[in-house]
Amino acid sequence: MKYKKIKYFLFLGLLTYAAVELTCFIFIKSGYIKAKHPSYHYEFTVTKYFYHVADINPVWGTWHYPDDYELKDECYKTLYTINSYGARDIERSRKTADTNRLVILGDSFMEGFGLDTSERLSNLLQKKTGYESLNFGCSNTGSTQEYLVYKNLADSFTHSAILLGFHPHTDFFDDDVAYYNTWPFSGFIFYRPFFVGNYPDYKLEYRPSAIDSSTFNKKGYFELANSFKGRVGRFLRAYTWWFNIIDYWRFNKVGSERYGKNYTGFNDYTLPQFQRLTYILTQLKKIAAGKRIIVCTIPIESDVTTYLAGGKNKLGKELSEFCQKNNIEFVDLLPVFAKANDKNLYFTCDPHWNEKGNLLAADTLMKLFK
Repeated sequence: MKYKKIKYFLFLGLLTYAAVELTCFIFIKSGYIKAKHPSYHYEFTVTKYFYHVADINPVWGTWHYPDDYELKDECYKTLYTINSYGARDIERSRKTADTNRLVILGDSFMEGFGLDTSERLSNLLQKKTGYESLNFGCSNTGSTQEYLVYKNLADSFTHSAILLGFHPHTDFFDDDVAYYNTWPFSGFIFYRPFFVGNYPDYKLEYRPSAIDSSTFNKKGYFELANSFKGRVGRFLRAYTWWFNIIDYWRFNKVGSERYGKNYTGFNDYTLPQFQRLTYILTQLKKIAAGKRIIVCTIPIESDVTTYLAGGKNKLGKELSEFCQKNNIEFVDLLPVFAKANDKNLYFTCDPHWNEKGNLLAADTLMKLFK
């Protein structure tokens, strides 16, 4: 009798689990919940670094290891080749007689996330304009880091112009020390520089104070991924649909707590955040004296949806006014992407622009170089 009860409850438990797993499968495969698919690939001990960036530079923090990386997800697959100075680009001569060169600064969008280099904005601009485009874009960076990349690396390369891509959805937060390490979901301690203080009296500080305290690197990743908790989590992500939904909900919960509901960086930033951005641009202009500086905004699909629903674009107006007063060229890509109003400009499994989105941006920006 006891044995029959055990069998009954065991069967009931397995049936319930199968029903939950099937339901989660349907929700994800139908696109109703945009969680990741199980990979059905698992290694008990991870020996390959998962990310293509890490906190390895003591001045600006996040940068590329000089390795090759295969970056792939359900809707993209590409090979990242990193050059000798840590940029995702071909080797470039530091000094040339030809000054007609363009330095590209920005985060993952300018880096060309998920794309072959021939499909990304910088390479398209080089092909369309004839300007040799030196790409110093890097994922997981904000404007403070990009300014430091220029000051301490990119400025040593002969060039006549700078294109800085500003991604409002993340850059305001990435530069705000009040939001430091607000991604506990990742499990990492990140090393980041911040301009701390009140406008215009800022002081450059680091959190934590030394890069050795960061765990966002190969050593920290392997320790986390090969811990008991890390191995269990990786196994469940690899073979179950329900756990990937849990991941999706946890990620979105953290995002909601950080950004707020229906956040758009084109309207919902604070005055101190905008003042810090203008300070960074002013400092960039000082060290790039005599060079042409172009700033473009980087909208994502949710920014476009919000803009089309309400028509507001506070950042476009305020940043345009600031740039005009400071002899900086400004291109707001939000109205451009809103006019296109095309879901096919973005990856289906990720908010980044795909090759069509990069082409639209390139076709818009190339007009500045005619």
